[in-house]
Amino acid sequence: MRPDGVWTRAKLEAPSWLATAGTGNVVARIAGALMAAGIDAFDAGEMAAFIHGRAAALAHQHRDAGPLTATAVVDATTSAIGQLLAQRSRAADN
Repeated sequence: MRPDGVWTRAKLEAPSWLATAGTGNVVARIAGALMAAGIDAFDAGEMAAFIHGRAAALAHQHRDAGPLTATAVVDATTSAIGQLLAQRSRAADN
């Protein structure tokens, strides 16, 4: 729980291969971009973790095995965001 009484959240989607050097920088930069767009830091962190996990899952699909590199996660981030926006658009249409 945060100091202001709000419950914290956890992200469970990301593959374990994400625990490699540099991938924390990727999630931090996603969160920073979201905060620069005016999103609250707590919400930006949650959203960044979700996008980061989705990007890692996509990057993992394109690898045979082994840990992900930060570059692979960065390369998959645009696709992950595109998929999330498409899902949101479909949900809004229904």
